[in-house]
Amino acid sequence: VKGNAKELLPCLRVALGDTKSDPWFRFDGSNLLVSLDPSQQSKAEQVRQYTAVDLDDVHPGFWVGVLAQRGAEGFDVSEAGARWLASPKEYSLPQHGGYKVSSLLGAFFIYGSMDEGQATPALLRIATDAHHPGRELALLILLFQATPESFRALKIANKVERGDKEQSAML
Repeated sequence: VKGNAKELLPCLRVALGDTKSDPWFRFDGSNLLVSLDPSQQSKAEQVRQYTAVDLDDVHPGFWVGVLAQRGAEGFDVSEAGARWLASPKEYSLPQHGGYKVSSLLGAFFIYGSMDEGQATPALLRIATDAHHPGRELALLILLFQATPESFRALKIANKVERGDKEQSAML
């Protein structure tokens, strides 16, 4: 594809859209796609592939970093963030003396990169799901946002926790 991008980029896009193809190929291929064609369409495909990849197959620091970059560019990376919170990971930053990035900090990078209008509702969905393993971390992030919107979301989460059916219907 690198040697003949004009002819082969469409083939790469088709291969990335094939859900029967290997998930690692789709993840790695999305990186190639963005390197050759950094368009919005290519970056949206990369977000889709990053969201679908098995987190045990990728370096968490690289995965979080690319998603945080896409979030800062306006892409909704909340589904990937929900996967991160459901399967918490830690990683180290060797370039910063081995600084350890916790699950919470990784989630901050993902959700903090996003527009709050995207991040807050996504975090609220997790915070009100009693079965989501990242529920407590989602509540912490909402708390740390410290905005009127995040405080409203926390109030809704509290009412849902107490069983207020009317409020939970608003979700």
